[in-house]
Amino acid sequence: MEEITTENINLVENPKEKVLYKIRCPDCITLYEVEANKIISTSPEFECPQCHCLFGFDYPPLKPHSILTFKIPETQFVFKKHCPKCNYLQDDKNKICTSCGVVIENYLLIKNEAYPKAPLDLIKSWQLIIHDFDDRSLHEQFVRKCFQKEAVDYALYKYSELAKTLKDSEACQNWIDYINDESKRLAAQNEVVVHKNFTPEYSVLKNFYDKIDFNKMRLVVQIFLISLGSFLIINGLISHSHRNGIGGGLALLILTFGFIAFRPRG
Repeated sequence: MEEITTENINLVENPKEKVLYKIRCPDCITLYEVEANKIISTSPEFECPQCHCLFGFDYPPLKPHSILTFKIPETQFVFKKHCPKCNYLQDDKNKICTSCGVVIENYLLIKNEAYPKAPLDLIKSWQLIIHDFDDRSLHEQFVRKCFQKEAVDYALYKYSELAKTLKDSEACQNWIDYINDESKRLAAQNEVVVHKNFTPEYSVLKNFYDKIDFNKMRLVVQIFLISLGSFLIINGLISHSHRNGIGGGLALLILTFGFIAFRPRG
């Protein structure tokens, strides 16, 4: 294992307590600076941008002013990546961020999608089309899902945007025409279903309901209640055995005139 030190180069510190370690690539001897607070492993690993050598050092270093770096065999090097959401540095093979728990692939798909609030499964279906545009079954599956999720606008948007980037946009236009035709067909079919729901019995009831004059009916009810209330009062005054009817008649008249006075107009 080839090793190299920073040869007693001074540790860089600033008033804000940000510590920078000086390290060298053991292959091309290029000098780099690394922020100590960015190191989260006891064996940090790096790839030299100059010579692409893989190297590392033990952290924390025993001699911060003279850090010993060493080459790492490519088979042992663990590539790192940042979480696109929380920026946590982790193993490149991780599919789920070990810090915030987000599914990295799904997060990137949604983040890079220009169409607002597109369902994730539709985004994935569209990605399959991008990778194999000539596969008709992928297009059919994507369009079918869009209709099922009532996201036809998303399908039209994706094909329209793709047509702008293709020299031969005829295929995209064909799918746009197909989606529009299918939308019209389904709309017409739904209209037929609605008409079928109007049964003869429903039509008879609807015609009867339309012929009723509710204003006249309300007037008849009011006259009946006033007449009944008046009858109870008069009957109570005439017959001593029906005195209780006076109170009932008065209550009925008061309620009736109250409804007449305060009912909505128009």
